[in-house]
Amino acid sequence: MKTKILLLLVPALVAGFLASAQEEIYKNIQMHRAGDALLSSEIKIPCMGTVNTPTADLKWIPGLSHKFMESDPEETNKEELEKIRAEAYRKKMSQQSTTDEERGVNPSSQAVTPNLGVNYIANKSNGWSPLDNHVAISNKGMIVTVANDTFEVDDSLGNNLYYNTLNTFINDNTIPNACDPNILYDPAADRFIFYCQEVTSSGGPNHMMVFFSKTNNPATGGWNYFKLSGNPLNDGSDADYPKLAVTDKDLFISSNLFGSSGSFNQAIVWQIQKSTGYSGGTLNSKLWSGLTGSPFTVLPVSEGQGKAYGPGCWMLATNSSSGTAIDLYQITNDVTSSPTMNHYSVTTTSYSAAGNTAQKGTSTQLKITDARALSGFYLNGLIHFTFNSQDASGNTAINYNRLDVNAKTNTSKLFSASGIDFGYPAVASYTAAGVLNDNSVMIGYAACSSTMYPEMRVVSCDNGMNFGTAITVKTGAGYVSGSSGTSRWGDYSGMCRRHNSPQACCWMSGSYGNSSNTWEAYVAQIHDAGFALGVPSDTKPQLSMKTYPNPVRDIFSVDFSAIQDGKIDVTLYNMEGQVVKALYNGYCHQGENTFWFNQSNLSAGTYELIIRTSDNQLLHQKLVVL
Repeated sequence: MKTKILLLLVPALVAGFLASAQEEIYKNIQMHRAGDALLSSEIKIPCMGTVNTPTADLKWIPGLSHKFMESDPEETNKEELEKIRAEAYRKKMSQQSTTDEERGVNPSSQAVTPNLGVNYIANKSNGWSPLDNHVAISNKGMIVTVANDTFEVDDSLGNNLYYNTLNTFINDNTIPNACDPNILYDPAADRFIFYCQEVTSSGGPNHMMVFFSKTNNPATGGWNYFKLSGNPLNDGSDADYPKLAVTDKDLFISSNLFGSSGSFNQAIVWQIQKSTGYSGGTLNSKLWSGLTGSPFTVLPVSEGQGKAYGPGCWMLATNSSSGTAIDLYQITNDVTSSPTMNHYSVTTTSYSAAGNTAQKGTSTQLKITDARALSGFYLNGLIHFTFNSQDASGNTAINYNRLDVNAKTNTSKLFSASGIDFGYPAVASYTAAGVLNDNSVMIGYAACSSTMYPEMRVVSCDNGMNFGTAITVKTGAGYVSGSSGTSRWGDYSGMCRRHNSPQACCWMSGSYGNSSNTWEAYVAQIHDAGFALGVPSDTKPQLSMKTYPNPVRDIFSVDFSAIQDGKIDVTLYNMEGQVVKALYNGYCHQGENTFWFNQSNLSAGTYELIIRTSDNQLLHQKLVVL
């Protein structure tokens, strides 16, 4: 049940984090030619301080999220894309089959049939579309999952160790809307790197927030916080669609810059010295712009098995609408060692963006983004990467590639199904620790059609590039509502390898349609048959029964509108006026907001939820638990 209320809040005085001083950093940037791109002079980014926001109550998991309307993905070649999408949709609907016949499976494939391990609902959202799921796991089995708009830490048995909304985690009241979260585990440092960015209501310049974990415990160890400008070239741009990679010494963040009218300007790449981030000092960084080939969305890639990687980094880009080539980029050195950038055009099998997908039970279509590169990693001279394109029948397919960086050749293969669309594939190396010369991968993806609700699946591909049999990770329970006849299907999903596992093991983060007709985030462990289920490295295996997630979550939420920024207090009472639980005391931003908590802790009965502003204005909401 949801109620929509208007609240007038007393404005709060918020101390900004050196905002004006930060903007001064970018006024004197000097650019020079460094191979096939422009490279800036050194940019010093000061640390904003340590973020160590205590977890929300893990039993009640209360959350307050500022909500704003979903917008269409920012794209280039829009007219061409719409024509391609329309034709693909017409083609597949005219040939649609009710069978789920997978295309691309080789009967002689050595690819394993995946097994589902620990799996659970995670990252409770506020109904935002898309969720933008991402996941990382450390060698100690600490799992960080992020989504629009929550940050969560679990152990490898699904026990919840930390939970907060992105805005509460950041604890910076100058950032009302944090989104597009990405999480990386850095095996060389045994640390995590977290990224999210600000969405501005005007569409103007925004900020990019980067957090380096101070220890290998992402739940309690604290994070060093840095702010990068989304308008680093001082041309009125804002940054969107981030991609991250890490090497032995540097962090790479790519982003697309868009003008105030929403038009695409160019792709940029930040190159940042990691050690200064982990120490909490001033970041040593440089900015790449003016890339040869004018790419849209550059995908930097980390090493796929946690081994040494660098100096420099490999990156690539596909054409968002259609193409017959891959743009390959090589940054040749670390940020402190005079790097240059090389560009190569690598021929590949022709590809084309796919159309929207239908959903069961509704006329609302799910909108696929385009054919931009989504996920990838580097391993033994190959870049493995995935994106979406259409198959011969117009279905949305997984386009899986292996690009040889030495020979400058690319091999691609499609995986699709008759009458079903596969979206937002994420790929990870799928081998046990110590297996060095096996190119097998695991690919997690979304699936949907006119006869099925949005769900999550996974498929393996063996060393010989043969696909195996896919399995369903989470079946959809309902369609996803949207405005104007469409809803965002996603921007990306997550797949990561646990590098020190003695048996092949990956973790997937994605989303499915729930019975409330919104997206629900889900996390799952993928492994071979006979795997020791989810046991942390510092515990002994034992026979036990587990419920995922732990704690169980049954979410109640209420929507309300705030005219101004300010403080609020949220308390739950029984009908005798006694306090059952003080749920929240903190900051609320102007506009549409959603508050939620886990009502599975309540006995059957009637309760009253009261939201109180700093001037004692009250919102009363009755809650009946059956």
